[in-house]
Amino acid sequence: MAGISITLGGNFSKLDELKDKAQKTAASVKSAFGSDLGKKIFGGVAIAATAAFAGVVASVKSAVDAGGALNDMMARTGASGEGLVVMQRAFENAGMAASQVPQALNKMQKALAGVNEEGEPTNQAFQKLGLSVGELIGLDPVAAFQKIQASISSIQDPASRTAIAMELFGRSGGEMLSVLTDSSAFSSAAEQVGGLGKTLSDNAAALDAVGDAFGALDTK
Repeated sequence: MAGISITLGGNFSKLDELKDKAQKTAASVKSAFGSDLGKKIFGGVAIAATAAFAGVVASVKSAVDAGGALNDMMARTGASGEGLVVMQRAFENAGMAASQVPQALNKMQKALAGVNEEGEPTNQAFQKLGLSVGELIGLDPVAAFQKIQASISSIQDPASRTAIAMELFGRSGGEMLSVLTDSSAFSSAAEQVGGLGKTLSDNAAALDAVGDAFGALDTK
C-alpha cells in the first residue's frame, strides 16, 4: 500500500537531529563534487555516497509523508489514526484506493445526519440493518463504518445489499460494494497492518510537523 507500506523505528524525538545531519551531509556531498577531489572520485565513491544518502532521505521522507497524511486524515474525519490505517488497507485489498477512505467516512457521517449524498433520507436504511443511529454517532467513525459494513455483508441477497448500500451512500454505495460485502475485510486488514497503525497514529502529529521542515531540505 503506497501510503503506509513503511517500517518505523527509533526515537522520534531525534528527528530534528536527523534533519540537521541530513542537511550537513547534503552540503558535504555538494562541496565534494565542486572540489578537485570530488572530480577525481566522481566515478566511484562519490556516486555510492550520494546514492546511499538519497536512499536514507527517501526512506525517512516516506515515513514523514505517511505520518503527515494520516494526521490530516484524522483531522478531516475525526477518526483514530490506527483505525484509519486499517481501513486504508481494507480498501486497497478490495481494489479501491486508500485515498477514498476520508470521503467514504464523510459520506457515512452525512448519512448518519439523516441524508445520503443525493439528499435522500437514510433513517429507513439504518432500521433495515437493525442499527441505532445514536449508537453509531457515539462511536469512532471507523468503528461505526465497520458496524455498517458488517451488517450489510451479512445480507444474503445481493440485490438487497446493493439497494441498502446506495440508500446510505448514494451512487458511492455501488462503488464500495467490494468492501461492504466482504465480511473479513477489516479483520484481514488489521492482521496485515499489525502494529504499524499504532506507530503512525502515535507519531502522526510530530511527523506532520517535521514534514514541513523537510520541505526546505536541500537534497541536491
